[in-house]
Amino acid sequence: MLCLPIIMSTWLCSYMNTVGEESREKPLKMLQFLQNINPTEGEVHFTERSHLMSNILRKIVNDILPVNMKDKSNQHIPLKLLPCEVLDKCLRNLFSKGWIDMQSVYTLEQLLNLCGGDWFSDRTIMCMLEGSRLEDLNKALSIVYAIFYMDLEPLTLSLILHTIPKFLQSSQHTNLLTDPRGYILAKLCVMCITSAQTARTAEKDIMSHLRRGRKRSRKEVELDEMEEPECRPVKRSKTLEPQLTLDAEGYNFDFLTAKEDGETSPTFDAKDHLNKALVNMFRLMNAISQERSVGPQISFIVSFIEEAIKCGPQYSKRILQFMPSQMLSQIMRNMPAVFTNQQILHICDLSTLTGRKWAAKAVCQNARYKHDYINIDRNS
Repeated sequence: MLCLPIIMSTWLCSYMNTVGEESREKPLKMLQFLQNINPTEGEVHFTERSHLMSNILRKIVNDILPVNMKDKSNQHIPLKLLPCEVLDKCLRNLFSKGWIDMQSVYTLEQLLNLCGGDWFSDRTIMCMLEGSRLEDLNKALSIVYAIFYMDLEPLTLSLILHTIPKFLQSSQHTNLLTDPRGYILAKLCVMCITSAQTARTAEKDIMSHLRRGRKRSRKEVELDEMEEPECRPVKRSKTLEPQLTLDAEGYNFDFLTAKEDGETSPTFDAKDHLNKALVNMFRLMNAISQERSVGPQISFIVSFIEEAIKCGPQYSKRILQFMPSQMLSQIMRNMPAVFTNQQILHICDLSTLTGRKWAAKAVCQNARYKHDYINIDRNS
């Protein structure tokens, strides 16, 4: 019976949204009466359900009340301050303390819901990179990484699709890509991408091990159709998105793979927005690596690849599989011997003929540079 007050409150709120100001007085009094109702105890788990009902009623009624009557106890953003000022003040306070309190979590969550993921990612990253000491930057990195867990995958997509391209393409943010700031930003990117991919994999595993005899949710059905398309009826094929290949429409990037005769283009999950974001980011990185000049952008790209390798083969392969093969050779042409032979073997896919050829070429570049360096040292 505890659901009836919620149903009545919802109907009254809908009614108040359709009538004029003069007709709202009576339903408003009824809402206030429902908010103070005390149901008779007698149901199982009555205390928990009653508390949940009270919170739902309070939120429903608070959204429809006039400004002078609203409950402002849950409002964590001051009305007279800009959102950017509130976020900067909150983040600086967290960076100085080194830990996150619940009041700050509520404030950050409201700012995220108010301004969106792109704005939140931009402001948070810029505030994180304000420091210059490595110790302070590492502390800020830990705090920001924890904050991103409020909405991990959407914030990771905002970071990859919006913030990183903005920093790489704008000359105004060049100083934020210089080390150690660029290294810290690359480390955050890899941490967020790896965590988002791991969470997605864990979610799929949980869905696949759910017990039978229960009606599946829409999300579970979509995941099953995506993973086992060959087992589905033909009539459902219209709802399935095609698998993303490097030759698919919108992703026809010849530089992403140089296939030998008989080799097929790799296939990726088209429903995974993170895969698409990584393809776009590596496309931008590949364009930057084609330039003959060496700057903070190239240094950031190198740091990103090195941090991906540090995650181990299990996780680095998920990221570096989207890296164009010739991008490694181009980076090493601009920055000789920037990668060790061991790192080169982790970057290239040695299971393919193309990957082995590019790995051999990069190792030869390292050997040639080492030989030239020894000759110069002897002559001097």
